[in-house]
Amino acid sequence: MRLSSAWMWALVGMAFCFLSTAAQTSEAPVNVLGGQGIAIRGYDPVAYFVDGEARTGQPRFSTEHTGARWLFSSDANKRLFEQNPDRYTPAYGGHCAYGVGKGSLLDADPQAWMIVYGRLYLNCPKLFDGLWFKDPIADIKQADDNWIHLTGHLPIQSTPLPKQSLHSDR
Repeated sequence: MRLSSAWMWALVGMAFCFLSTAAQTSEAPVNVLGGQGIAIRGYDPVAYFVDGEARTGQPRFSTEHTGARWLFSSDANKRLFEQNPDRYTPAYGGHCAYGVGKGSLLDADPQAWMIVYGRLYLNCPKLFDGLWFKDPIADIKQADDNWIHLTGHLPIQSTPLPKQSLHSDR
């Protein structure tokens, strides 16, 4: 059986669309819902670990990673991130961890955060209301499973740090 040239071009077009979609989704999504391609609403992902608080970054201390622009509050924090971005990138690309646990990619409030076993989790304040704290380990397992289904990517894992296993700013 011979395909007509119209069918052949249609198949080539569909293959091109499939390949371009696959190329666009090769990196796990990062929360840039705040706009302008800036990750996690411009907050410094390193500051949570180094300073123990949420700090806004400055455009002069920025770097590109996983298709997003990350801002930092200092050059030292920027360098730490560049040396080990997986260590400081929030779980689920900075999307609301509770939302991912429920099967949705939602924007998160960088002020609603916690560090569990060396990994930063951001949440939505409206959904947050203590729900994430009731059983964070079970919530993380559910969110990890959902992340794979939502994005096709494994969640980034972090090596637990001593003395910093559980922290929140609630």
